[in-house]
Amino acid sequence: MVKAYRDMALYASAELLFKATPVVIVPFLLRAISPSEFGMIELFLTVFAGFLGVLGLGAGSAIHRYYYDEGCVECDRQSIIVSSLFCVLISSVFFSIIFFLVFDGFVAYLDVTVDRETKLCLYAYALFSLYSQVLLDLVRVGRRVASYLLAAGVSKILGPILALLFVVYFSAGPSGYFLALALAAAAGFFAAFYFAFPLLSGGVARRKNILLVLAYGWPFAMMAPLQWAISGFDRFFLAKEAGLEVMGGYALAAKFSFVGVALFSAFLAAWGPAAFRYRNSGEAVFLVVHELVYACLTFVFFVGLASVAVLGRWFFDVLFPADYSGSVVYLVLLVYGAVVPLISASLYAYISLSGRTYVFLIITLIGGVGSLVLNYILIDLYGGVGAAAAVALVGGLLFYLNLFFCFKSGAPMPPFYFSSLKFLCLFMIFISVLFGGIFEYLLLAFCAVGGVLAFRRVYHLAFNNKQMLSSIG
Repeated sequence: MVKAYRDMALYASAELLFKATPVVIVPFLLRAISPSEFGMIELFLTVFAGFLGVLGLGAGSAIHRYYYDEGCVECDRQSIIVSSLFCVLISSVFFSIIFFLVFDGFVAYLDVTVDRETKLCLYAYALFSLYSQVLLDLVRVGRRVASYLLAAGVSKILGPILALLFVVYFSAGPSGYFLALALAAAAGFFAAFYFAFPLLSGGVARRKNILLVLAYGWPFAMMAPLQWAISGFDRFFLAKEAGLEVMGGYALAAKFSFVGVALFSAFLAAWGPAAFRYRNSGEAVFLVVHELVYACLTFVFFVGLASVAVLGRWFFDVLFPADYSGSVVYLVLLVYGAVVPLISASLYAYISLSGRTYVFLIITLIGGVGSLVLNYILIDLYGGVGAAAAVALVGGLLFYLNLFFCFKSGAPMPPFYFSSLKFLCLFMIFISVLFGGIFEYLLLAFCAVGGVLAFRRVYHLAFNNKQMLSSIG
């Protein structure tokens, strides 16, 4: 158990660092670029994130699924790995063709000016990021913790540092930012390939394993554009309807709501592989550990939301230019919408082990359609606040969808008050944003009650199952 906790802590800390680094440089970047330029940067990064998810074809998820399969002997394991990379290679060829056919038309539609050098930097960034992500998944699944952290750190930390240098020191603007990301992605690819190469030797792409990878991974690939509809369409539609300057202010609040996402995602990135290993320790252990993780994430959620409500305005006034002072109004709504689905996502192992991975597609499809409809209606009526409200509503919807389908797959049903508290919390956020004043204090009191109840649940689970938890490895 100690080794498992240590590995999870290392992965979670590193992922948090990787995701937080781009956020840390934002106060310095915003003194060198305008809100419209920052809006353009965030717009392209959001759009490309959706494309990269499709192009990966769920290969990384397939590697995680079959690498630890007890029926997968060494030769088949290597074939699964090589077959996954072969699928990504074919995917990248199609991406290259589509990119150069549609990019200019896409830019013209958005009424944005992008020069040829920036276009090539965006292409290089996307291609190297695609390959390096699959290779990093391979290094991580092989339990090479230090190698993974080093290879991932090359691209995910070097990129923001180079961006800071090019944009602030050389005044290169958005073009310099994208050049920095392309260079860092290339460096990350070569580092990941170096560490993953021993796991590739001797493997051969086989037709049956290619079909196995595609059969398992296609729901994850199809989820990517739907996830973009959930987490990226707000920025795309806001930029189109309200302009890049409004989009820049909104993107700043979204960037800092991403700190909460980074914290939870970092933990889930470490928790995912560990959850499958706990299955071998018995059904009782598997159940208790999932309940404990869910309760811990609920506690962190309420504490974090209260902290954002108290410190958000002061934080924005101190760190950012006056042009961005209005961004803070979006913050609490965005934090809620971005973070709350990740709590119930901690139970995803039950869906994966049931073999019904298409459920992920159903969840994301419902969320994506809901996001499109809500953003279309609310942005037209309320602008940036409408976009933030849509994110919060869709986040709440996804939380309950995750919970429902995980429960149907055999996951433990958390206490009812946990679920009802999160719904009431969303209502309190809307009231506090609309009316302010005393309602902001009521939101804080509500978060305090939720935090106390979650902490009691954590203590109860840990104390009553102390011997069981200490015995697993």
